[in-house]
Parts: sequence; C-alpha cells; structure tokens
Amino acid sequence: MYSKYKIEKNIPITSKGALFPFSEMEIGDSFEVPLETTSQPTIQDVQKVVLNEARQYAKVNAQLNRDSVQQKHTTRTALDSKSVRCWRLV
Repeated sequence: MYSKYKIEKNIPITSKGALFPFSEMEIGDSFEVPLETTSQPTIQDVQKVVLNEARQYAKVNAQLNRDSVQQKHTTRTALDSKSVRCWRLV
C-alpha cells in the first residue's frame, strides 16, 4: 500500500543544529548569551530558554548513550544584567 516509501534500519538521528554549543562543552566550560542577541524580552526568559535547551540536549544524549554521565548545567545573570552565562557542571 505504501510501497513508495523505503523502510531503513540503523540510521542515526541527526542533530537539529543546536542553538547553543552544549556538544562542544567540557566540565567547567561556559558561554555567554547577550540579551540583545535574543528575541527574549527579559533575562529570566533567556535563562529559561538556555536551561530548557540544556536539559533537552542532556536528555537526548543520555538516551543515545553519547555521554557516560548525563550533563548538568547552570546559568547566572551577569552583574550588569545584560547577559546570561551558562556553565557545564557535569
């Protein structure tokens, strides 16, 4: 019935092209997200986006067994409140 579609096995899922460089980070590394480079209206919104992306990245990598330990991240607002910094903890 659907013979025009070829079923394939063992094809790895490709990356969607992450917004942030989680795949390149080692423990202790960090990156900064300036508020003016995002479409988010507040620092809190930027923090939410960064942490949600970090959690999703860690979850997918753990499921695909790419990392032996699931990554954990944290964010902090810069003292001038114009950017958010994200660190890899584990």
